[in-house]
Amino acid sequence: MGYRELRYWVYLRQVYKLPVKQYVVYIGKKPLKMKSTIEEDNITYSYTIIDMKTVDCEKFLYADRPEEIIISILCDYKGRDVKMFIKAILERIRELVKEETLLSKYIRQLEILSNLRDLQNYVGEEVDKMAFTFDLTKDYRFQQGMEKGREKGREEGMAKGIEKGREKGREEGLKEGLEFALKLKFGFDSLELIEKIKEIKDIQRLENIKEIIKNTSTVAEFIQKITKN
Repeated sequence: MGYRELRYWVYLRQVYKLPVKQYVVYIGKKPLKMKSTIEEDNITYSYTIIDMKTVDCEKFLYADRPEEIIISILCDYKGRDVKMFIKAILERIRELVKEETLLSKYIRQLEILSNLRDLQNYVGEEVDKMAFTFDLTKDYRFQQGMEKGREKGREEGMAKGIEKGREKGREEGLKEGLEFALKLKFGFDSLELIEKIKEIKDIQRLENIKEIIKNTSTVAEFIQKITKN
């Protein structure tokens, strides 16, 4: 790492002719062993390493942005009871995030980061205890998708009949909302699911899928439930 950072320093200093301050943020599980200095004949070089396990978790836990709060899972929680610590993180996120699908996204990110500290099981347990539920019908983005679909349906309805247009609008709206919800909840793993949902014409089945998304936490669980339905 030291030699890599030295190469960066030389390039940046030569190109931009400005002072260069370098930081490496270490988030690994194992104890930090990399050196932050190079001392050889005619050269002495150093950069700063920040080991997240030594950073006070309160620097992030009481931030005003959920993106910062979830970083506290990587920091030093100073002997706190681990379950109470995780509960505090989840409560802070829930205080700040009102949109249902965004709340789901941040909790999923917290679960991913917690794996770097072997805390994923604890996070899962606390999420279950706090009974997080995601009502997509109340989410602003979902409602946007529904309205966009209705508009499209209304346009087609002018030519094909009002009732048919309404049905088409409802179908398109559901698909727009489901696509957005799947992307937020499952990320890249949802791309194949989205293509399959686009082929569905049955409105009742789309409504059922909306409920399934609310009550599943993994892609495998989602696929298992929609297969049964």
